[in-house]
Amino acid sequence: MDYLHIKDAFTNATRIVLKVGSDLMVEPDTGRVRRDWLSDFVEDIKYLHSLDKEVVAVMSGAVAMGRYDAGFSVDQRLTVDEKQLAATWGHQHHTMEIYNAFCEHDVRVASGLLIEPSHIVNDNRDRNNFRRNINHVLSRLGVPVVNENDAVANEELKFGNNDVLCAHVASIIDADLMVILSDVDGLYDRDPKQNVDAHHVPYINKLDNDVFSMASSETNASSTGGMSSKLEAVRIAWDHSCNAIIANGNSEGGITALANGQARASLFCLSKM
Repeated sequence: MDYLHIKDAFTNATRIVLKVGSDLMVEPDTGRVRRDWLSDFVEDIKYLHSLDKEVVAVMSGAVAMGRYDAGFSVDQRLTVDEKQLAATWGHQHHTMEIYNAFCEHDVRVASGLLIEPSHIVNDNRDRNNFRRNINHVLSRLGVPVVNENDAVANEELKFGNNDVLCAHVASIIDADLMVILSDVDGLYDRDPKQNVDAHHVPYINKLDNDVFSMASSETNASSTGGMSSKLEAVRIAWDHSCNAIIANGNSEGGITALANGQARASLFCLSKM
C-alpha cells in the first residue's frame, strides 16, 4: 500500500528534524544501545542527504543507558534525582555510541546538549546563537544531534520531554518537517495496545478536543512522553508552520520507506498536500 501523503511531506521539505525516543535507542532488558537499529538510522539519514535534505536529530537515551550502571531495575520508576544519577552514568556512553555509528557510515555529526532548554526557547540571544550554530553545522553537511543534559536539567526532567524539545528545535531553526519516531505508527482513535479494533488516523489537519481525546499519555519506565506529549509537540510545530509525522521507528525500511510512501504513519498537515 502506498502512503503518498507521507511521501509528499518529505518531498516538500528541505529541513527535517527527527526525534528518536529511548525505546528505539536502547534495549529495555539490558540498557545497551541497539547498534543495528542505530546503524540503519544513520543510513536513513544518508538517504535523506542524497535527496538534498538537511537533517537535525533529537535523540533520547542517556537516562535509559545509565539506569543499570546506577543500580536501577528495568521497570523502576525514577525520581528526578534518580534520573539525574542515571544520566550521569549514561551521557558519555550515549554520546560515544552516536558518534561512532555516524563515523562508521561517513556522516559528519555534531553533538549539542541543551543544558537549559527554556533559555533557548525564551531568550532571544541564546535562541539566535543556537540557530546560528545549527545553521553552520548544516551548511557543512553535518548532522546536529540535540538532547537535554539530563544530568543537570532539573526542571526539564521534571516537566519536559524530548517530543516537546524536538518541536522547539524545529521552530527555532525554521524546519519544514518534524518526524517523531515512536513505537507506534501514528495516531489511533483509541489506544491500539489496549484495543485490537482501534483505527489508524492517517491524516490530521486540525488539533481539537476530538483529536486530543484519542491520545494516550501512558508511558513506560524509560520514557517521559506518550501520545499526548506528541500532539503537544505537533501543536508547537504548527505554530511555526512546520508539518509533523508520527511514525513507528521499528517499521521495516525505516525512514527511507517513510520518505518513499511505503510505511504507514500519521501526517499532521495544516493544509491538504
